[in-house]
Amino acid sequence: MIKRIDTYNIEGVTIEVTITTTRKDVLDYMDEYIENLENEWFDATDESFEIIYKDGTSAYIGSDYEGEKIRRNNIKSILYNNPCDYIVYGEYEMNEYGVAHAV
Repeated sequence: MIKRIDTYNIEGVTIEVTITTTRKDVLDYMDEYIENLENEWFDATDESFEIIYKDGTSAYIGSDYEGEKIRRNNIKSILYNNPCDYIVYGEYEMNEYGVAHAV
């Protein structure tokens, strides 16, 4: 469920960040992404997931993901980066170049 959409205009480019109310929203995207990595037709190079846990540790899932276990509990923030926008549960920061990171 969408909580809000933040919009940034950086050097004439509009960047949208969709903030969700549940981590399940973003984890569903992640599950689909991981499942599609097995398909040759799937180009995963422009998508990634960044997870920050409450204990300060982190995880990154990108095109080089090799099946390591991803914890689904105690998530402080998770960010899904794709060519169109960002989808976030929790907190994030946007830098001056229009790149968002989970915090």
